[in-house]
Amino acid sequence: MSAYAGRLRVRRADLGEPVLERLVIALAARVDLSVDRISDAQLVIETLVGTLRRRDGDGVLDVVLAAGPAGVDLSVGPLARGQAAQVVADSAVPGVGVVLDRLVDQWGVEPLEDGGETLRLTIGPGTPAVT
Repeated sequence: MSAYAGRLRVRRADLGEPVLERLVIALAARVDLSVDRISDAQLVIETLVGTLRRRDGDGVLDVVLAAGPAGVDLSVGPLARGQAAQVVADSAVPGVGVVLDRLVDQWGVEPLEDGGETLRLTIGPGTPAVT
């Protein structure tokens, strides 16, 4: 079970990646993820923020962070209905595949009462979702 670590609201797109990356790295180190998985976490944040910025460059980025034995959990939202899975799909890089799907242990979509949704990602100590 992960423990709540904090909530981050980024209003400036240029600060989203460096701030979120540092927080996730600190949490990953705190739960003893390997250096390789911490590096994967950096790539996840870079890809996630870049993909979200391309989809909605002026939007506010809300992220809830948690950490525990399963790794680091991120919940990003609120997103419009259907956008969470699309963010994952849009992270595809030619010759590599869908980056977010390859580097996280698991991801999912949580519906919100207002019709929107949240993208939930877990970066854990184990094998990424797709090898």
